[in-house]
Amino acid sequence: MTKNENKIAIIGGGASGIMAAITAARAGAAVTVYEHKESLANKILITGNGKCNFSNISMRSSCFHSSSDQDGKISRVLERFSNKECIDFFEGIGVWHRERKGGIYPYTDTAESVRSALLLELKRLRVSIVCNCGKIKVSKDMRVNGVLYDRVIIACGGCVASRTGSDGSGYEILKELGVPITSIYPAL
Repeated sequence: MTKNENKIAIIGGGASGIMAAITAARAGAAVTVYEHKESLANKILITGNGKCNFSNISMRSSCFHSSSDQDGKISRVLERFSNKECIDFFEGIGVWHRERKGGIYPYTDTAESVRSALLLELKRLRVSIVCNCGKIKVSKDMRVNGVLYDRVIIACGGCVASRTGSDGSGYEILKELGVPITSIYPAL
């Protein structure tokens, strides 16, 4: 690790955690992803009925439901990372796409091809992966399971598919850190 390289821990090995890891590693950080299940990106495999629509043709803020978007955050995010940037990202890691019924899918029509490409990119970027680590302990001084980091990103997802790892355990980590949690509602 060089003097200027940040040491970053990412809690959660789903789509958000993987994208955070890739982004941080491409920026020069030394990244470790912690996943409490046995492997990364399990929920990706059931996305789009196993075909993984990784974006949509129409990506406007009106396509999203949020009771807290009075200041236009969703629009600003979509301006910075539109469906074109999403397609470019996936093509950059070897996932070609096709459009169907308003969705953008991998050309193979298999979620496994998306998962495999993401995992290969993590490997190429030398991202460390710690799986099957049980309950992950994060402290306010940036320690994860006792290891000190410069930054910690919590990207655990919700509680919609516990067998894939999306079991709500991230909420417990946030509560232990004193982060206020708003009411949680199912969304699509």
